[in-house]
Amino acid sequence: MLSRHKKIRSWSAYKKPWEGLFATYPGPLKNQISEQAITVVGSLAYSHCIQSGYFTTKDGSRLDTAVRVTDVLHKVKGKWRIVQEHVSSFRADGR
Repeated sequence: MLSRHKKIRSWSAYKKPWEGLFATYPGPLKNQISEQAITVVGSLAYSHCIQSGYFTTKDGSRLDTAVRVTDVLHKVKGKWRIVQEHVSSFRADGR
C-alpha cells in the first residue's frame, strides 16, 4: 500500500507505490469523485473531494475504498502543480 507521512519529491517517486497497488489489485477498479471544491487565489489553489470506489484482486475479491483528498497547487509557468497532498481514509458509511 501507499506509505504514510512520507515526503515525495518527484513524479517517479510518487508513482512507485501506485504501481505496487495496481499490481496487487489489477482490476477492474472504480474511482468516483464527489463533493469536489476548488478555490483559486492568484497562483495558489486548494481543492478537496471525496473519492470512493473499489479495487479488485487477482482472485476477484474486492476492496471498497473511500478517502478524503486535499491538494494544494501552485501555478508555475502557466501549469498547475500539486505541491501538497493529504489523503485520509474513512469507512464507506462515513464514520
